[in-house]
Amino acid sequence: DGSIYGECMSNYMDLEFYNKELTGSKRTLIALGNFLKDEIDPALFARAYHQIITTGYAENSIPLDYLKSGMILAGLSKPEHIKIWLDDVREAPKGYCHCHSVNETIKKIIKCEKEYAVIDEIRDDDKLYILGDIVDRSRDGIKIIMDLFSRKNLICLRGNHDHEALLCLKYFVASKGRYEDHTLTELFQPWLSDGGDVTYEAFLALEEEKKRAVLSFLNSMPLYEEIEIKEKKYFLAHTGPEKSKMLSINQCEMNDFIIGKPEYERCYFEDIIIVTGHTPTGFIDPSYVGRIWRGNNHIAIDCGAVFGNPLGCLCLDTLEEIYIE
Repeated sequence: DGSIYGECMSNYMDLEFYNKELTGSKRTLIALGNFLKDEIDPALFARAYHQIITTGYAENSIPLDYLKSGMILAGLSKPEHIKIWLDDVREAPKGYCHCHSVNETIKKIIKCEKEYAVIDEIRDDDKLYILGDIVDRSRDGIKIIMDLFSRKNLICLRGNHDHEALLCLKYFVASKGRYEDHTLTELFQPWLSDGGDVTYEAFLALEEEKKRAVLSFLNSMPLYEEIEIKEKKYFLAHTGPEKSKMLSINQCEMNDFIIGKPEYERCYFEDIIIVTGHTPTGFIDPSYVGRIWRGNNHIAIDCGAVFGNPLGCLCLDTLEEIYIE
């Protein structure tokens, strides 16, 4: 009859991973999921529940004293869908929101996230390079991968967390039915204790087809990318080895680019700028905590977001630094 009983409220792990539209009385699950995550208050949840369950309720009875974001979280309103056009010269096509710079685009994305708007598309001629470690230490890592499937203008490089997740999750899929769950978690313990636990839980909640898609994505991530922009050469990687190894790149191993230790105090190449993440900039120079570090033709962009610092981004066209709090 649509009622909710206390003895049935034990596990909601699968709620936020349901990828089909909830209709009818099932819309109460949207409100319930967000209420359990403390994103809406009990009063709004109760009103939303009553609104959805009660058939024939008049449209003008929707509680207008709440923000639009609250209505979306309660399942009473559908999120707005937005298309972004990033170009500082050409006018945006009809139906697109025009952003003139990367910084303006990021601000728009942040605003959309706060208002729970859905960004369907970002159109431009640029590429986004992600320097690894998409997963772990956040429950949204798998969600990000699912979103990246539909993005055409980006390249995701492999980080140590991505590689560990691939190895462990592949083993989980291959071993399904042959090991008890507690045995698997013991085998995965080093990864789980380093932030992989939330990735593992999110992966378990996926349908089999999506599990295979996530593994395929992780397996496809390259180790590094060599590009040239405005006559400047760049070498992009999650991290890199010491100079002697880098000068003979064909002799390098995978670990050199996912857990390597660059010599930031040395210039590797006069004509190539190396851009890496992995090591928080505050560990390179304490005066650069939360800021991008530059020196010796090397740019380190990991500002330590995992520790609560801003997320550092770099526009390779202009070398403009962009920070997301």
